[in-house]
Amino acid sequence: GQETKRWKTSLIIRTTHRLIRITGAIGAGFFVLLMLAAWRLSSGPVELHFLTPYVEDALTPDDGSYLINIGATELRWGGWDRPLDLTATDVQGIDSEGVVIATVPSLAIEISGPALLRGMIAPRRIMINRPTVRLNRAAKSGYELDFGRATETGVASSELTRRLVDELLDAPDRSRPLGHLTELAIRDADLQVHDQSLALSLNIPDSDILLQRSPNGLEVQMSTAIDLQGEAAVIDIVGSYQAETALLDLVVGFSNLRLGGVQDIWTAAADFGSSDMSAAGTLTLSVGIDGDFRSIGFDVQTGKGNLTLNDPIDHSFDLDEITLRGRAIEGLDILVVDELSVVSEGASAAVGLRALGLRTGTISFAGNVAGRDIPNNRFNELWPATIGILVRDWVEKNLSDGMVTTANLSLQGSLQGSELTLSDMKGYLDLEHFTVGYLEGMPRVQDVDGRADFTQTTFDIALHTGHIDKLKVDEGRVLFTGLDQEYPNTDIDVRLHGPLDQALHLLDSKPLGYASELGLDPKKASGEASVDLAIDFPAKLAL
Repeated sequence: GQETKRWKTSLIIRTTHRLIRITGAIGAGFFVLLMLAAWRLSSGPVELHFLTPYVEDALTPDDGSYLINIGATELRWGGWDRPLDLTATDVQGIDSEGVVIATVPSLAIEISGPALLRGMIAPRRIMINRPTVRLNRAAKSGYELDFGRATETGVASSELTRRLVDELLDAPDRSRPLGHLTELAIRDADLQVHDQSLALSLNIPDSDILLQRSPNGLEVQMSTAIDLQGEAAVIDIVGSYQAETALLDLVVGFSNLRLGGVQDIWTAAADFGSSDMSAAGTLTLSVGIDGDFRSIGFDVQTGKGNLTLNDPIDHSFDLDEITLRGRAIEGLDILVVDELSVVSEGASAAVGLRALGLRTGTISFAGNVAGRDIPNNRFNELWPATIGILVRDWVEKNLSDGMVTTANLSLQGSLQGSELTLSDMKGYLDLEHFTVGYLEGMPRVQDVDGRADFTQTTFDIALHTGHIDKLKVDEGRVLFTGLDQEYPNTDIDVRLHGPLDQALHLLDSKPLGYASELGLDPKKASGEASVDLAIDFPAKLAL
């Protein structure tokens, strides 16, 4: 019995050792085969012609509306951190009449592991390399997307593209090869965009696009660069498509965008004006599959340069920077500018605006402009000649020197084409060290600190300090009304003190001549005087 037990134990040990050696040999052989396969794949793709019909079947729709023809199928490996990919080259989409409706030089297919275990070749991810991608929109129609060669109408080609996108939008169906698809990637595409409704046309090479299945639709990513006036504008787009609402929501980030080059791709931009500035920022877009924009948000900053605006502004600005934030909503019928701030050599201005009726062409608006630290000699550089014409002309002719420390302007009006009509305008200027003209022929008030309130037809200056020659201003008011008349009314009420000869000289100035009428010679007068100067009569606008 003991001998039998020892024999059995020895047999078990010997068998175990043999099994270990056999398993080790198999493992080592498998490892060697794996290394050989890795070496072979790393040295280049392996052609797998026998798989071509299976891949063609996997990419062909169930209804047979088009067939997929593949030139060659290869197995590629990008390294240990990458899955094995099947690569199909010279891929064609062929309709029922034998017409080639789409061509793709190369696409890589990542096979679904669970489907492969069930004996099905099903793409989980498709990556299309170096295709031509066309995004077209005819006037008053939706967008169409197609790849490669198109028919005369482009309908069939866009239908093929739509089938792939529809597979991503549909709920996963594990019974069909394309039902496993979760991601469509496009690399180094030649993207061609033509939108007749927006008069937009551009070609963008080397574009990367990614579409991924999501619970509610699609996630979208795109990265590219556009050549504008010899500079590469970097564009990055992320967003989503909601199948239930048929809305595409995008966030477009951009940098180094030459504003002057925008009109090269969007001809309508030339209607607004021109600029040599570069811009960076983001746009948030909500657009329907029908091509209609629901809303556009914008947050943009520029560098230094010139901005020239066409009618109705018709003005050129030399600026250090611009910041623009706002949105167009309600189908782009309402424009809200939360911030439009500009800086120019230390002077700054900020604009807020709300406009209605953009889609109808009859626009009503209300806005506010706030400025700071504006030298008088640059005031007209920043105040367009088409806005508040009468007040602007009066300021240009009667205010000189000094600094506007703060300014505020409120506007209401309408815009029909290029015709701008103001229904209401009011504002104020805080003045520092100004020279003020008030009546032709009379000496101007110098070193004025005060405040000017104005409307479309009035200009009211409250004088806090100042002087006329050696006469000191204690307080005063200069009111002009009827600026829209040939001879506006002038109402002057100023209290001064100083040398008597200076006071008489002031009263003898044209057109007053009071001292001469009373037989008083200012040159023979001496002493001090306090003067209450009150004048109320029409005066010429062109002082």
